[in-house]
Amino acid sequence: MASSKVAHRVVLGTLLLIGLEEGQVVIVDELDTGLHPQLVRALVDLFHTQNPRNAQLIFNSHDVSLLRGELFDRDQIWFIEKDRSGASQLYPLLDFLGQPNEDLERGYLHGRFGAVPLIDRLTWEELRPDAAAS
Repeated sequence: MASSKVAHRVVLGTLLLIGLEEGQVVIVDELDTGLHPQLVRALVDLFHTQNPRNAQLIFNSHDVSLLRGELFDRDQIWFIEKDRSGASQLYPLLDFLGQPNEDLERGYLHGRFGAVPLIDRLTWEELRPDAAAS
């Protein structure tokens, strides 16, 4: 198990560096999986500060700490909200009026931008592995 995590990190790191070097678009599903939040932040920052060929990093994440500070401009943040039928809707943070120095992480966690789990009806019965069989 540990070797697969190391291999994942090596492959991811290689893809990101090649993307930067060649000016490519790099798309990563769950960029934060298995990586420390500070490392994820540093990787994203590479694309902002050391990117002479204008490579682009597109990724999704559940790490809300990435919303802290000034790592992203408002036009770089998008949300996906799934409704009760399972359909997903993609929309930008720009759809919401912002305030100077707004705490985006707090706003997101309080539901200001939507895209939060539908936990109001979650029950233990739904979480049991054999629930799908009944």
